[in-house]
Amino acid sequence: MLRCIALKRTFVAAMARICFLVTGQQESSFMTRETPWEPSNPIEVTPVEYERQVVAWLRAAEGQLTNFSVQHLETLSGSAGEYVIDAVANFMIFGGAKIAVLVECKKLKRSVERDVVMILKSKMQETGSHKGIIFSTSGFQRGAIEYAAEHGIALIAFVDGIYTYITKSAEDVLRSHLPTDLPKYAGFWPTPTNTGPSISTISSRSVEKLN
Repeated sequence: MLRCIALKRTFVAAMARICFLVTGQQESSFMTRETPWEPSNPIEVTPVEYERQVVAWLRAAEGQLTNFSVQHLETLSGSAGEYVIDAVANFMIFGGAKIAVLVECKKLKRSVERDVVMILKSKMQETGSHKGIIFSTSGFQRGAIEYAAEHGIALIAFVDGIYTYITKSAEDVLRSHLPTDLPKYAGFWPTPTNTGPSISTISSRSVEKLN
């Protein structure tokens, strides 16, 4: 067993050396396929740019919604006090029923856990809101995804727009070989199914799922 491990490590090192000799770049410069809702390297983005991009996606998803509006950093009152919400979307249905959607943007070092989703669920109940969305630069743990699906809360991983191409590719790709028209940022929305997670993509060119 130890001999097999040693041989495997030698092979990997050799392949990395070949990549460097052929391309002049280290192996880490290659983009690889990974679980889109739990990125290994969270995107570097300022909190302001992060929240503005999310708000822009929400506004672009207005579609045919009646009296649609999005407020950035809105303060709502609940039974336990006041909450500052990253974004609140409001619209009307059935000729007069008001729907409120609470949106939070998480920028954490580790994947969002179930407890974070439960807290948003509590805020929804206290403020009389109807839907919730959590964006995360570090992805989500499976328990969070399952709980969110049970309670009608959308979880969207906020990632580099290059992954809209990488997830469609069957092979590793160099950054220099990527198309130049890829969106700057993208979102991946995982939903549990009987055959595994179903992934919806959000970007400046594709906001229909948010609607």
